Amino acid sequence: TQGINNYLVQTQKFTVLDRDFISQVASEKRGILDGNTPPSEMAKIGNEISADFILVGAVEDFYVKSKTKTILATGDSVTKEHVYMHLSYRLIDVVTKQISFSNTLKATMPISSDRFEADSKMTDKMARSLGQEILFSIYPVMVEKIKGVDIYLGMGGNQFQKGNTYEMFEKGEQIIDSYTNEVLGTTETLVGTIEITTVSSNYSKAKSTTNINLSRSFEPGKYIVRPVTVDEEAAEKAKFQKAKKKIEEKRKKQKESLDDDW
Repeated sequence: TQGINNYLVQTQKFTVLDRDFISQVASEKRGILDGNTPPSEMAKIGNEISADFILVGAVEDFYVKSKTKTILATGDSVTKEHVYMHLSYRLIDVVTKQISFSNTLKATMPISSDRFEADSKMTDKMARSLGQEILFSIYPVMVEKIKGVDIYLGMGGNQFQKGNTYEMFEKGEQIIDSYTNEVLGTTETLVGTIEITTVSSNYSKAKSTTNINLSRSFEPGKYIVRPVTVDEEAAEKAKFQKAKKKIEEKRKKQKESLDDDW
């Protein structure tokens, strides 16, 4: 919960209301209402705001599983532990009681060293994934300025890290729901990918990795960026197949060398 709070607050796009320390807040309010503070403090009580959305969720599954792989070159077996987590969440509109967003996030992570740190590392990773999904669904990050090769994004803080890669899209026509006439969003055309070069508290700076030149056609609100979606299991399998192919090619060359020597 604290990880999600940290992420959403640092985006500077959300006002996050605290519900964990209600008793402490109520105690402080009683002191104001009893007249123990200046009258100006009494007026502040009327400034309390209510939530527009409530985020609820549950950890559906959390477990550790061992994976064993055989090294082709030596025939030795290597066993490594991975931690898995499934988290379901709903974002509820307080006024209408409608579910604005709902999803089940799944993540896996290898346990590198300390087995007892796996839970905290996984929850940190899941909090970031959940915060990122909510952020980019409600407030897609806009390209605010392009100057030369520098692309300025209207968000900074912990959401971006130097070296991270994002996809850049050009917004097009609105999409209208045929039944409700509500605006569902806009068409998006992939322009290319960008890499974060500098991060500050309020904005980030990036550069193109695919030779994008938009300085002449740039308009505020025309371009947005989204995270590059990576299938972790597929990426791990691809990495394994690449290493396997490399080993097979090496063994083939060694065999050919031995045949030549013979």
